[in-house]
Amino acid sequence: MSGIDEKWIIIACGILVGLYTVFGGIEAVIWTDVVQTIILMAGGLLLIGIVICSLPGGVSRVIGEGISAGKFSLGPMEWKFGERTFPVMVLIGLTSFVGEYASNQNVIQRYIAAKSLHEARKATVLCACCSVPTWTFFFFLGTCIFVYYKVFPSEIVASMPVDEILPHFVLTKTPPGVGGVIIAACLAAGMSSLDSSINSIATVFTVDFVRKYRPGMSDRRELFLAKMISGFCMVMMIAGALGISMLSRESVFDLSMILGALLCSASLTPFLLGFFTTRVGNRAILAGMVVAIIFSIYNLCNYFRIFPDPFLWKIHIYMAGLLCNLLMLVTALIYSIFSPEKKQDGLMDLTVWTMKSHLKPE
Repeated sequence: MSGIDEKWIIIACGILVGLYTVFGGIEAVIWTDVVQTIILMAGGLLLIGIVICSLPGGVSRVIGEGISAGKFSLGPMEWKFGERTFPVMVLIGLTSFVGEYASNQNVIQRYIAAKSLHEARKATVLCACCSVPTWTFFFFLGTCIFVYYKVFPSEIVASMPVDEILPHFVLTKTPPGVGGVIIAACLAAGMSSLDSSINSIATVFTVDFVRKYRPGMSDRRELFLAKMISGFCMVMMIAGALGISMLSRESVFDLSMILGALLCSASLTPFLLGFFTTRVGNRAILAGMVVAIIFSIYNLCNYFRIFPDPFLWKIHIYMAGLLCNLLMLVTALIYSIFSPEKKQDGLMDLTVWTMKSHLKPE
């Protein structure tokens, strides 16, 4: 895929996602995600079936070759924070996904869209039960593609970036017409994140800023502003994607992990402190944020090796997000001990200690 083609795909998908999000809102986001998930899973099953039917030995060949190549290994079990060992990745994964499902507006808006608290809980449990099998399924798909090209070597594939191997397999090894549907399913995974982000930013802007600083604004005016913000987000996301596409990378996943770590998303810590404590106030959270920002600046300089060697740390870049949250947590707790804030009114139902009985977990 040429650079020009890639840019046009980014622009086209970005505009499409922006348009249906602007005009459809959260309902369009949720229902398109449902359809995209179905297509993505069906496409994955089809690809696994094609590989297994094409390989001599079928499933046993995939498993045998995969075990020999270490594809089913969980990785090194040592506590080496400078490498991607299993314990390190578990810590990073827990921090990332707890933050995603507890404090990310992309997910929170889905909880709120549920018919009731009971339905929201059911959806959360279903997601928890399905997540690991789904991840395992797509990892197995990757192993199947790896084994296929090990059994049937290709010089073209050997010279390809990792992210281009799956699309190449889809376009060259699937029946006519089917490849396009599967590629669309792969694009759908990215689209589902984009539409959620666009809608959540527009919602936060409208609810948390417009209604606070411009009370009494009509619904029509609020809707217009939300659509304008959605359109602005669409343009910014397209520009960001075009910029990221020009960066050198091991893979898109690796690049996303690095960017997330460098930008140090510490949204989990304020949520946990707000939910599990009644003494940590706004000033303590702000103090933690200041420390987190300073750490992020240092981490950026460290990653690009701006500092001399004695000032560089040896911890893997993936750990930056976890450490950022820990620094913010410790700073906020220490601040609240030495400079406690008065207990604020209006905490009912906002912390685990002040929840009404009907809201407490069953």
